[in-house]
Amino acid sequence: MCIRDRVITVHSLRHTHASLLLFAGVSIASVANRLGHSSMTTTQETYLHIIQELENQDNDKIIRHLSLLM
Repeated sequence: MCIRDRVITVHSLRHTHASLLLFAGVSIASVANRLGHSSMTTTQETYLHIIQELENQDNDKIIRHLSLLM
């Protein structure tokens, strides 16, 4: 399927919006509130793949900084 053949839905825009907020460093609590989730757990479960990617990026930063100390 070609990218231009994909249908853009309100749901996909909402998901993209939340993902961009998380990548911009907005807290999970703020994103959950903005999306109207009754619990941060809902946001964490829905965006687990984003959260894991951000953790990987943080781990890489930590390793880089620690390696400078040696």
